[in-house]
Amino acid sequence: MKCMSLQQLELSPEVEEALYVQGYSQYQQGHYKEAGQCFQRLAAGCRKNSRYWFALAACYQMLQYYDGAVAFYLYAAMLSPENPFLYLHAAECLFSLNKIEAALSALGQVEQIVGDQKEYHQLTLKVQAMRIAWKLEDQIEETHKSRKKSWWAT
Repeated sequence: MKCMSLQQLELSPEVEEALYVQGYSQYQQGHYKEAGQCFQRLAAGCRKNSRYWFALAACYQMLQYYDGAVAFYLYAAMLSPENPFLYLHAAECLFSLNKIEAALSALGQVEQIVGDQKEYHQLTLKVQAMRIAWKLEDQIEETHKSRKKSWWAT
């Protein structure tokens, strides 16, 4: 997708793709800040390309800038509402921020998008596993809290 604003930034389609490849390579090497800089330039130049926003969000998530990552995942989801992975990763960030209700809502969006589609079977299993893991984590936290209270009571 070619955007007028990329022309204003003097990025040809070849340079645009090269910048994406560079960002992807940096990401694969664990250089998330550098990758994010590439994707940020692309996203700023082409606000309607969800691939760039997705990539930028992934960098923010890996850098543990969860609030920013959620915002970018949800912006990408607005551009590509049929992509369940955007909501999945937003849910991961939301759980990291301890925004449980919002995270569960994002997982619900994933389930709504994938429905019974067989090609998303593995994703459906992952969502179920995430729900179970977070529920167990919450139960463990509650157990620790009640043990602390009972210890103080003795």
